[in-house]
Amino acid sequence: MSTMNNISELKPFKSMWKVKVKIIRLWKQYSAAGGETIEMVFVDSRGDKIHGTVKKDEVGQFAHVLQQGQTKLLINFTVTHSSGSYRTTKHPYKVVFLPTTRVRICEALPYNMTGLEPVNYRAVLNGKLDPDFLVDVVGQVVEVSHIEVVSVNGKDTQKISVELRDTEDERLPLVLWGKFAEDISDAVQLHSENTVICVLRFGKIKIWKDERSVSNAYNVSDVSVNPENMAEVQAFIRLLPKDDLKLSIVDSKPLALANAVSEKDDFFVHTPRKTIAEVFESRQVEKCIVMATIAGIDSDMGWYYLSCKVCAKKVITVPNDNYDDGDEHDVLACNYYCPKCKTNSPKLLPRRFMILYLAEMMSVQTLLGDLNLDIREPAVCVTLISKWVTITGTMLKKSAMVLVDQKGTTIEGTLYEDLEASNQITMDEDLYGALVGVGELQAYEDDIYGGISHKINFSLINIGFDEIKCVAYGDMAIEFYHLWKSTVSSVVLCVLNFWQIERAEGILYIGRFKHMRNIEGFSKILIEPEITEIQAFRMRIPPTPY
Repeated sequence: MSTMNNISELKPFKSMWKVKVKIIRLWKQYSAAGGETIEMVFVDSRGDKIHGTVKKDEVGQFAHVLQQGQTKLLINFTVTHSSGSYRTTKHPYKVVFLPTTRVRICEALPYNMTGLEPVNYRAVLNGKLDPDFLVDVVGQVVEVSHIEVVSVNGKDTQKISVELRDTEDERLPLVLWGKFAEDISDAVQLHSENTVICVLRFGKIKIWKDERSVSNAYNVSDVSVNPENMAEVQAFIRLLPKDDLKLSIVDSKPLALANAVSEKDDFFVHTPRKTIAEVFESRQVEKCIVMATIAGIDSDMGWYYLSCKVCAKKVITVPNDNYDDGDEHDVLACNYYCPKCKTNSPKLLPRRFMILYLAEMMSVQTLLGDLNLDIREPAVCVTLISKWVTITGTMLKKSAMVLVDQKGTTIEGTLYEDLEASNQITMDEDLYGALVGVGELQAYEDDIYGGISHKINFSLINIGFDEIKCVAYGDMAIEFYHLWKSTVSSVVLCVLNFWQIERAEGILYIGRFKHMRNIEGFSKILIEPEITEIQAFRMRIPPTPY
């Protein structure tokens, strides 16, 4: 962690991050499940943005050091997936503060670094934008209604309808609620003879009968009228049509745009239902409902996390005070902290994850012994008793398996997947073959995490001598090197578990398979394992002159 990280580099599976960010939006939020939290939006020197959260247990610790508009240095925090229907940035992840997170004073980012990204009106109106993401809106107020007091969820709330126009004279309906309705009404009365510019930060796209508008999103949004010292607004005013259009006051618009749906109804009624197959096909983090049965529990993963022996909660890796720029894998630079017990160096206990296999709920099932070509789209309930995976020379992942049903009938099955057309990140089964082309252990300078790291190149071949190139990085490269040097067999078998598919980035080869690589702290590698299927595989591969 010797170098500063950019927001674009942040991802899960690590907490030793260091970023310099400006807080462009901060608010407190309360929910029955999470209690009171501090929510923020950060921007860095490159203009990239990410959401940040301080959970209820840490609010008292950080509330006094976090203020909107300030620039801070954040050290040692976790990164998790961002989801939901009120997302403040397009970043796939969000920052979550830990009890051990450090917030430090630093040189301020420029005043004009606001992260403002005004949305195109036409993109809102034609449905091209995902309504789950909040948007920034800049527009000239050309129409405004009188304030109404309406009942929403049993509470009287002020509402005002506004029509905005942009530099291309496109019109966008805007509905403001609560305090913002009063603010815009007062500003319009004060500046009615002049051009009135409204800036809405983090507004919510609303859809009613295929008509779209924008509204403030509870206390997430921020509204300002004729803001000074904002370069984007001054540029917007210069580009407006020179027609001296006067602001008009009209009757209130229908209340169709109000969102009076409870959170429960919003989830169970409006959240789309998907099958397991549709979830696999999804290419983004989203909210959906899947109804399925538990078909089995994976007891072979062997994956675990370090927990506190007293409270069973996951412990946090903490850098020692003298190791601000340390490596989280260096035992001298790190300690452990239990956020539940609030104790340093707790007694540790490894705990396993439980991996569940889900199957679609089906009403009619067929026994394996009754299968025939006349049955269309049969449904069977089977247990996987044997499975092995390889990759063919045409980049097809082949999964061969033996299945058995409740009557004891067995059947062989084969599954092919086109890896070139797939966007999956990791191989979720073991990939194995014979080792060939093993190179030397190389040292290199790690541009992302800093310091000196290691890597080693090798390949795997299958029965048909199809070759898959692989690269091991970091600690796994060293582990693999020593395992390889210790073997004496003429044919050395290797198993890779949870390795990532690395794809080419050049213009001519973008998206094509490049090689397999490990994920630091997550992937596994086995040399000469005592597994029946692997040893049977050995007997089928002759010695090779590779």
